[in-house]
Amino acid sequence: MDLPELVALAEDGLRAKYHDIMVPQAQIAANQGFQTGWRFPSLIVLPEWRGRIALEAPARDHVQRPLSLSGVIEQFPSDAGEAPSSDHLPYYALAVAAGGFKQGYEPDPQGWINVRKHGYLKPLGPGFFVTQVVGKSMEPTIQDGAYCIFRAGVGGTRQNRILLVQRRDYTDPETGGGYTVKRYQSQKVITGEGWRHERIRLIPDNPDRARFPILEFTPEDDADLQVIAEFVQSLDIPAP
Repeated sequence: MDLPELVALAEDGLRAKYHDIMVPQAQIAANQGFQTGWRFPSLIVLPEWRGRIALEAPARDHVQRPLSLSGVIEQFPSDAGEAPSSDHLPYYALAVAAGGFKQGYEPDPQGWINVRKHGYLKPLGPGFFVTQVVGKSMEPTIQDGAYCIFRAGVGGTRQNRILLVQRRDYTDPETGGGYTVKRYQSQKVITGEGWRHERIRLIPDNPDRARFPILEFTPEDDADLQVIAEFVQSLDIPAP
């Protein structure tokens, strides 16, 4: 990125770039067990295009909206003091959602999306959030770059449901982290104590098995698999 582009971005744009790129990468590193120690600087030094250097004041505490979704992802409290309505769901980058809900807490939202404006008309409930799914492995069900509603706290049978799953010592080639979005299937066997998994499969909906193979796990792997959330619906938001 050259100097005119940096100037054009200004403070809000640089912060948006930081939160779009650096925050998810930091979360990926944390999920893999690394201690990054990253924190956002209190001051941003911006070069002005005529040779002067300007120190910009720190931005507000809340995360700035990604430029690509300006007007879709909203920030609260707003400048007018408004709070999110019952039609809004929190938005997280996929890495933030996977890392936060894995630890058993709900992360601070990176923004809010009014899902009623984007095609979701069913009831909402606890644990619902919006994230962006990357990659083509779940096409045609989930398009690359689609903004989707997920629900944390998956109960009941997981069979044939599309889930956000995290596994220790695994890196997904599409997300770059230890988490993936796939269709869950398991084969069970009856034992004297009830039942146990014989095999767990995470299946891409995309039928191109050369590019998107089925992920198979043994019962010994089950302890390393953690279901984070269940896919609910894609939203009518064009990918940037």
